[in-house]
Amino acid sequence: MPIDLILVGMPADRPSSGENSESSKPRQASAHPDFAAHFTSVIYDPDDSANDETAPFGGDEGADVYAGWTERVDELERLTLRGMLELDDDPSGAKSGPADLDETTIAAGFVHLRTTGWIDREGASWLRAALVRTDRDNPDAEFATMLQDLATYSNSPPRARRPPAKRGWIRIQVGAGDGPLTRWCRQTEKAMDVDDAWSAWWSTTPFSKLDFYPYLWDVDARVSLEEEGEVLVVLASAPALGRITREHLGGVVTSESPPLPSLMTLPKIPDLLISLLLSALHSAASRKQLQTPPDHLPSYAD
Repeated sequence: MPIDLILVGMPADRPSSGENSESSKPRQASAHPDFAAHFTSVIYDPDDSANDETAPFGGDEGADVYAGWTERVDELERLTLRGMLELDDDPSGAKSGPADLDETTIAAGFVHLRTTGWIDREGASWLRAALVRTDRDNPDAEFATMLQDLATYSNSPPRARRPPAKRGWIRIQVGAGDGPLTRWCRQTEKAMDVDDAWSAWWSTTPFSKLDFYPYLWDVDARVSLEEEGEVLVVLASAPALGRITREHLGGVVTSESPPLPSLMTLPKIPDLLISLLLSALHSAASRKQLQTPPDHLPSYAD
């Protein structure tokens, strides 16, 4: 999804005092907790993906970029992606980012994300454009995964963050970067949470929460279910929704252009999301032998 993308490095363990104190050593680049919670694929693990050429830190270039920044956490928190790459104002004459540095841009962008939890607006557009170009030249499922994860990740500087709002029994998880889409999700959650018919249905289930993940990039039709304690996790995708999302995200983004408009500006998206949510919950109820949920969503007003 389109996105302004993100959030702060874990503090290093405080060293003991004394002559052999290591307090002067730079902090190691451990994964930021928000990055780790969202970017869950093994391709983001620098150790497990070391021999995977398409992984952000795989291959020689990716490994070199990661190794070069692994002890420079404090610098990364103050740097943009342009600053990491040490580029001038007009890199390679490419308005959508330095196309001749796509492999380095992908590695550096994900190093910044993994370490600090955010990336600057221009850097996010460069990273996305590099992934789109690379996937177009050498299509691979891992590039689609990176684009999907990047598009659904909330990206904002640390000072702009607010504590998460309290949510009800259903949580629609699409990422917080696309403001209008996120507002639609929260409004829908609230409406379902207080609606008598939906609340009555949910009270008959053995679960405390339902996490719904619409996989917006997928062009296949599927519904996957998992149980995490008392939480029912439902992941679903639909061909029409996936095709529209891919087309919307497939254009070239330039550092001078405004951010991509919200998916909610596309007229079919609300109906497709509603259809996907209802069909996925009905499928989940059938598979888990639960009572049949209502056929319609309640209205969601501000």
